[in-house]
Amino acid sequence: MTIQQRLFAWALAAALLVGSGWWAWRWYTTPAPPELSFGHMDPAVAEAVQTALDEVRREPRSGAAWGRLALVMAANSYRDQALEFFAQAERLDSQDPRWPYLRGHMLLSGDRREALAALQRALQRADSAERRAQIHFRLAMALFDDGAFADAEQHLQALQKLESESPRVRYGFGLLAVVRNDRRAVPAKVPTGTLPPSLWRRAMRHRPAFTSSGQPSCRPTSIGPIRSFTR
Repeated sequence: MTIQQRLFAWALAAALLVGSGWWAWRWYTTPAPPELSFGHMDPAVAEAVQTALDEVRREPRSGAAWGRLALVMAANSYRDQALEFFAQAERLDSQDPRWPYLRGHMLLSGDRREALAALQRALQRADSAERRAQIHFRLAMALFDDGAFADAEQHLQALQKLESESPRVRYGFGLLAVVRNDRRAVPAKVPTGTLPPSLWRRAMRHRPAFTSSGQPSCRPTSIGPIRSFTR
Protein backbone atom coordinates (compact mmCIF):
# COMPACT_ATOMS: atom_id res chain seq x y z
CA MET A 1 0.00 0.00 0.00
CA THR A 2 1.39 3.36 -1.01
CA ILE A 3 1.66 6.36 1.31
CA GLN A 4 -1.20 8.06 -0.55
CA GLN A 5 -3.42 5.00 -0.13
CA ARG A 6 -2.62 4.83 3.58
CA LEU A 7 -3.41 8.51 4.03
CA PHE A 8 -6.70 8.07 2.20
CA ALA A 9 -7.58 5.05 4.34
CA TRP A 10 -6.81 6.96 7.53
CA ALA A 11 -8.85 9.95 6.39
CA LEU A 12 -11.76 7.69 5.51
CA ALA A 13 -11.58 5.93 8.86
CA ALA A 14 -11.48 9.26 10.69
CA ALA A 15 -14.49 10.52 8.73
CA LEU A 16 -16.43 7.35 9.53
CA LEU A 17 -15.49 7.65 13.18
CA VAL A 18 -16.64 11.29 13.34
CA GLY A 19 -19.82 10.47 11.46
CA SER A 20 -20.70 7.54 13.67
CA GLY A 21 -19.97 9.64 16.75
CA TRP A 22 -22.26 12.40 15.50
CA TRP A 23 -25.10 9.95 14.86
CA ALA A 24 -24.55 8.36 18.24
CA TRP A 25 -24.71 11.79 19.88
CA ARG A 26 -27.93 12.60 17.98
CA TRP A 27 -29.48 9.33 19.07
CA TYR A 28 -28.41 9.76 22.70
CA THR A 29 -29.62 13.36 23.01
CA THR A 30 -32.92 12.97 21.14
CA PRO A 31 -35.73 12.97 23.73
CA ALA A 32 -38.14 10.07 23.66
CA PRO A 33 -41.76 11.05 22.91
CA PRO A 34 -43.90 10.77 26.05
CA GLU A 35 -46.32 7.96 26.73
CA LEU A 36 -49.72 9.47 27.40
CA SER A 37 -52.93 7.82 28.53
CA PHE A 38 -56.02 8.80 26.54
CA GLY A 39 -58.65 6.66 28.27
CA HIS A 40 -59.89 9.39 30.63
CA MET A 41 -59.82 12.22 28.08
CA ASP A 42 -62.76 13.74 26.29
CA PRO A 43 -62.66 12.55 22.64
CA ALA A 44 -62.05 16.06 21.29
CA VAL A 45 -59.21 16.61 23.77
CA ALA A 46 -57.73 13.21 23.01
CA GLU A 47 -57.74 14.03 19.30
CA ALA A 48 -55.95 17.34 19.86
CA VAL A 49 -53.36 15.71 22.12
CA GLN A 50 -52.84 12.85 19.67
CA THR A 51 -52.25 15.28 16.79
CA ALA A 52 -49.65 17.22 18.80
CA LEU A 53 -48.04 13.99 20.04
CA ASP A 54 -47.77 12.63 16.49
CA GLU A 55 -45.88 15.79 15.53
CA VAL A 56 -43.43 15.23 18.40
CA ARG A 57 -42.92 11.63 17.25
CA ARG A 58 -42.18 12.84 13.72
CA GLU A 59 -39.81 15.57 14.92
CA PRO A 60 -38.58 14.65 18.43
CA ARG A 61 -35.82 17.27 18.29
CA SER A 62 -38.21 20.11 17.40
CA GLY A 63 -38.72 22.61 20.19
CA ALA A 64 -41.77 23.97 18.39
CA ALA A 65 -43.38 20.52 18.30
CA TRP A 66 -42.82 20.00 22.04
CA GLY A 67 -44.09 23.53 22.69
CA ARG A 68 -47.31 22.90 20.79
CA LEU A 69 -47.84 19.68 22.74
CA ALA A 70 -47.29 21.63 25.96
CA LEU A 71 -49.85 24.24 24.88
CA VAL A 72 -52.47 21.56 24.23
CA MET A 73 -51.80 20.00 27.64
CA ALA A 74 -51.91 23.39 29.38
CA ALA A 75 -55.15 24.37 27.65
CA ASN A 76 -56.76 21.20 28.98
CA SER A 77 -55.48 21.53 32.57
CA TYR A 78 -52.72 18.89 32.39
CA ARG A 79 -50.37 21.14 34.33
CA ASP A 80 -47.55 18.74 35.21
CA GLN A 81 -47.24 17.42 31.66
CA ALA A 82 -47.39 20.93 30.23
CA LEU A 83 -44.57 22.11 32.51
CA GLU A 84 -42.44 19.12 31.51
CA PHE A 85 -43.04 19.66 27.80
CA PHE A 86 -42.40 23.42 27.98
CA ALA A 87 -39.06 22.64 29.66
CA GLN A 88 -38.23 20.19 26.88
CA ALA A 89 -39.19 22.76 24.26
CA GLU A 90 -36.83 25.29 25.85
CA ARG A 91 -33.97 22.78 25.94
CA LEU A 92 -34.39 22.06 22.24
CA ASP A 93 -35.07 25.64 21.14
CA SER A 94 -33.21 27.85 23.58
CA GLN A 95 -33.64 31.04 21.54
CA ASP A 96 -37.45 31.07 21.54
CA PRO A 97 -38.77 33.21 24.42
CA ARG A 98 -42.24 31.62 24.35
CA TRP A 99 -41.31 28.42 26.16
CA PRO A 100 -39.67 29.90 29.30
CA TYR A 101 -42.34 32.62 29.39
CA LEU A 102 -45.27 30.22 29.29
CA ARG A 103 -43.61 27.84 31.73
CA GLY A 104 -42.85 30.75 34.06
CA HIS A 105 -46.43 31.98 33.81
CA MET A 106 -47.71 28.55 34.89
CA LEU A 107 -45.17 28.26 37.71
CA LEU A 108 -46.31 31.54 39.31
CA SER A 109 -49.00 29.55 41.07
CA GLY A 110 -46.40 27.21 42.58
CA ASP A 111 -42.62 27.52 42.39
CA ARG A 112 -42.32 31.30 42.21
CA ARG A 113 -38.52 31.33 42.38
CA GLU A 114 -38.26 29.13 39.29
CA ALA A 115 -41.09 31.11 37.69
CA LEU A 116 -39.17 34.38 38.02
CA ALA A 117 -36.00 32.74 36.68
CA ALA A 118 -37.92 31.43 33.65
CA LEU A 119 -39.48 34.84 33.00
CA GLN A 120 -36.05 36.48 33.20
CA ARG A 121 -34.73 34.02 30.59
CA ALA A 122 -37.69 34.84 28.39
CA LEU A 123 -36.95 38.56 28.72
CA GLN A 124 -33.34 38.03 27.64
CA ARG A 125 -34.54 36.23 24.50
CA ALA A 126 -37.51 38.43 23.63
CA ASP A 127 -37.23 39.46 19.99
CA SER A 128 -39.74 42.30 19.84
CA ALA A 129 -40.78 45.34 21.85
CA GLU A 130 -44.26 43.88 22.27
CA ARG A 131 -42.93 40.72 23.88
CA ARG A 132 -40.46 42.60 26.06
CA ALA A 133 -43.30 44.83 27.26
CA GLN A 134 -45.48 41.86 28.12
CA ILE A 135 -42.69 40.14 30.06
CA HIS A 136 -41.76 43.32 31.92
CA PHE A 137 -45.37 43.69 33.02
CA ARG A 138 -45.66 40.05 34.06
CA LEU A 139 -42.42 40.31 36.07
CA ALA A 140 -43.51 43.60 37.64
CA MET A 141 -46.79 42.10 38.83
CA ALA A 142 -45.12 38.93 40.13
CA LEU A 143 -42.50 40.93 42.02
CA PHE A 144 -45.17 43.27 43.35
CA ASP A 145 -47.12 40.29 44.71
CA ASP A 146 -43.91 39.07 46.36
CA GLY A 147 -43.39 42.45 48.02
CA ALA A 148 -40.28 43.26 45.94
CA PHE A 149 -41.51 46.75 45.14
CA ALA A 150 -38.18 48.25 44.04
CA ASP A 151 -37.63 45.43 41.54
CA ALA A 152 -41.22 45.71 40.35
CA GLU A 153 -40.73 49.44 39.81
CA GLN A 154 -37.63 48.79 37.67
CA HIS A 155 -39.66 46.61 35.33
CA LEU A 156 -42.46 49.17 35.23
CA GLN A 157 -39.93 51.85 34.30
CA ALA A 158 -38.63 49.61 31.50
CA LEU A 159 -42.21 49.04 30.40
CA GLN A 160 -42.85 52.78 30.43
CA LYS A 161 -40.00 53.30 27.96
CA LEU A 162 -41.73 50.86 25.61
CA GLU A 163 -45.36 51.93 26.13
CA SER A 164 -45.19 55.43 27.62
CA GLU A 165 -48.37 56.01 29.68
CA SER A 166 -50.24 52.86 28.64
CA PRO A 167 -53.00 51.37 30.86
CA ARG A 168 -50.54 48.70 32.03
CA VAL A 169 -47.97 51.31 33.03
CA ARG A 170 -50.51 53.43 34.91
CA TYR A 171 -52.03 50.39 36.56
CA GLY A 172 -48.66 49.15 37.82
CA PHE A 173 -47.57 52.53 39.13
CA GLY A 174 -51.02 52.96 40.64
CA LEU A 175 -50.58 49.78 42.69
CA LEU A 176 -47.22 51.03 43.92
CA ALA A 177 -48.80 54.35 44.84
CA VAL A 178 -51.44 52.54 46.91
CA VAL A 179 -48.82 50.48 48.72
CA ARG A 180 -46.66 53.53 49.42
CA ASN A 181 -49.70 55.52 50.58
CA ASP A 182 -48.90 58.17 47.99
CA ARG A 183 -52.47 59.31 47.40
CA ARG A 184 -51.44 62.24 45.25
CA ALA A 185 -49.76 59.91 42.79
CA VAL A 186 -52.73 57.60 42.35
CA PRO A 187 -54.94 59.76 40.09
CA ALA A 188 -51.97 60.67 37.91
CA LYS A 189 -50.89 57.10 37.39
CA VAL A 190 -54.17 55.21 37.03
CA PRO A 191 -56.91 55.55 34.37
CA THR A 192 -60.44 56.38 35.40
CA GLY A 193 -62.86 53.64 36.41
CA THR A 194 -63.37 51.47 39.44
CA LEU A 195 -60.70 49.20 40.82
CA PRO A 196 -62.24 45.70 41.13
CA PRO A 197 -62.26 44.35 44.70
CA SER A 198 -59.90 41.50 43.79
CA LEU A 199 -57.26 43.90 42.49
CA TRP A 200 -57.83 46.34 45.34
CA ARG A 201 -57.09 43.45 47.70
CA ARG A 202 -53.93 42.77 45.69
CA ALA A 203 -52.55 46.11 46.74
CA MET A 204 -54.05 46.08 50.23
CA ARG A 205 -52.21 42.86 51.16
CA HIS A 206 -49.12 45.04 51.35
CA ARG A 207 -50.71 48.19 52.78
CA PRO A 208 -53.54 47.26 55.15
CA ALA A 209 -53.41 50.65 56.88
CA PHE A 210 -54.51 52.42 53.68
CA THR A 211 -58.31 52.30 54.14
CA SER A 212 -60.92 51.99 51.43
CA SER A 213 -61.93 55.63 51.96
CA GLY A 214 -58.88 56.52 49.86
CA GLN A 215 -59.53 53.92 47.18
CA PRO A 216 -58.00 55.00 43.86
CA SER A 217 -59.58 54.51 40.46
CA CYS A 218 -58.30 51.98 37.98
CA ARG A 219 -59.46 50.03 34.96
CA PRO A 220 -56.84 47.29 34.48
CA THR A 221 -56.03 45.99 31.03
CA SER A 222 -56.29 42.32 30.14
CA ILE A 223 -52.94 41.02 28.92
CA GLY A 224 -54.06 37.54 27.82
CA PRO A 225 -50.71 36.01 28.79
CA ILE A 226 -50.90 32.73 26.92
CA ARG A 227 -53.05 33.67 23.95
CA SER A 228 -51.06 36.74 22.93
CA PHE A 229 -47.62 35.26 23.54
CA THR A 230 -48.05 32.19 21.32
CA ARG A 231 -48.31 34.21 18.12
